[in-house]
Amino acid sequence: MKLNPKPGRNYSTQFVQRIIPDVAIKEKNQVLEVSINNEYFPVIVISKIYRQMLKKDNLDPAAREFIENKMRAAQELLRAVGKRATTLRRVSEKLVEIQQDAIKEDLSFLKPLTFAELAQQLDIHETTVCRAVMNKYIDTPCGIIALKDLFTAKINDGNGQAVSVNYIKKTIKGLIENEDKKHPLSDEDITKLLSARFNLKAARRTVAKYREEFKIPSTVFRRIR
Repeated sequence: MKLNPKPGRNYSTQFVQRIIPDVAIKEKNQVLEVSINNEYFPVIVISKIYRQMLKKDNLDPAAREFIENKMRAAQELLRAVGKRATTLRRVSEKLVEIQQDAIKEDLSFLKPLTFAELAQQLDIHETTVCRAVMNKYIDTPCGIIALKDLFTAKINDGNGQAVSVNYIKKTIKGLIENEDKKHPLSDEDITKLLSARFNLKAARRTVAKYREEFKIPSTVFRRIR
């Protein structure tokens, strides 16, 4: 007799939903090209029937007014959809231009960038950038990631230069991976090494936060006796 270790799965109706990227990046002759994925976006058009009805001289005035109002609303919707696609392309192309090194190599090389900074470069409102990237995904040489992940906070190093949080996270992870497992580094030790070796300033609680994000246990559970 065989027992199912996950019997609840037999009653689950959930299914794995595949992420369809809204933006795709392909590298051609060392140049990153951006394309917008419109394959799953519905095509919206105004029916010719209503245009033909408006050409009739005997059309009821109330019906004409109703159709004209709906036509104007439909045209506004089409303009909004077109503007959405244009904005997404502009934001994506500027993001790729700024973060091309990280996209080609590793996301730990992301440059510090905020919604406000990108909005200023594109001369649009910050909320426009936010709406353009939220719940959108981009297919990069590094894999499919959320578009918002190309934005990253910054921390100033000892020289006052801005360094991305991703770089600090990667450095912390690297220190832990190369530590002496019999004498693993404490969060305080990592804080001191970041300052001494890499001229990076990070509080102990910040180091602990990033370590936990990688699901790396504390010193006690990493020690090999």
